[in-house]
Amino acid sequence: GQGMTITAMSQHLGLDRKTVRKYRDADSPESLINGRRSRARSFEEFVPYLRHRVRNDHVTNAVQLFAELQARGYRGSRRTVRRYMEPLRAAVTTPALPPAPPTVREVTRLITSHPERLTEEETTQLKAILARSPQLTKLAEHMTAFAKMMMERTGAKGLKPWLTAVLTDDIPQLRSFARGIERDLDAVTNGLSLPYSSGAVEGNVTRVKALKRGRYGRANLDLLRKIILCSPC
Repeated sequence: GQGMTITAMSQHLGLDRKTVRKYRDADSPESLINGRRSRARSFEEFVPYLRHRVRNDHVTNAVQLFAELQARGYRGSRRTVRRYMEPLRAAVTTPALPPAPPTVREVTRLITSHPERLTEEETTQLKAILARSPQLTKLAEHMTAFAKMMMERTGAKGLKPWLTAVLTDDIPQLRSFARGIERDLDAVTNGLSLPYSSGAVEGNVTRVKALKRGRYGRANLDLLRKIILCSPC
């Protein structure tokens, strides 16, 4: 009535400009109350749809749901939808993620380990892995047979049939290994059959190398020979 602008009234009353405009444009107090109720009812009409989307479809994105409500005729604010979604989003439980697939190193360990050293869970996991890959099953069978030859020293009668089976199945992971054995067949056969081993010699060689490195490479052959002869085997 005094001709003040909305900005002036907002500063004088300490209210937001939107609030001042709302009261200025209202015809009567009843229109303000009725307008609030109509807006409340308009949002309540969309509440069942929101609950259905959250609980059944697991959609909790407030921006997406606000766009869907607008397409259905909602004329309210995004903030209203976001505030209503907060407790619903907190109530939605995150579905359990499937277990991560085993790595190559884990599968290798399961295949190369002695069956008696695997736990019941690991045995079940290995069976499930092999059931999904016939080629991997063949690979595991050949590796197990080779390990059995090493433990039981049956290479004299079992190595050649093993090589034939590996090359017949044409397994890329073992082809080069089998070809290398064929180039030194007698030595490998003896290693898988006889009780003798060159482990002691290899151990001394490793020890000599360690001594030489410990002296910054300055240990000559005469000094290393004296150390070897004086030390107990």
